[in-house]
Amino acid sequence: MHDPAKPNLGERSLYLDHNATTQPATEVVAAMATCLAECWGNPSSTHAPGRLARERLEAARARVDTLEQQDRAAEDKRLAQFKVQELERTIGLKSAAAELNDAIAALQQ
Repeated sequence: MHDPAKPNLGERSLYLDHNATTQPATEVVAAMATCLAECWGNPSSTHAPGRLARERLEAARARVDTLEQQDRAAEDKRLAQFKVQELERTIGLKSAAAELNDAIAALQQ
């Protein structure tokens, strides 16, 4: 029987509504399930469950920061590689044009 809470998108479907929601990765669901079961306290509270929730929250934030820094570094590297390739193409074209002009000048002598 079809469960309306779990739409059957099929193997050949293409989900294009990621502006609204995106299906979380299996690892994220597992991490959230663990956190909801083990550290359900209010992270703003000073009691033991709250302190545990605060610790987990801070650890998650640190992990996200690390991932963002790695992503920015990778993007910077890709941009630098693109700029180098663009410069090589530009220089290569200018060099070829200069060589062509030299060859034409030599033929005209």
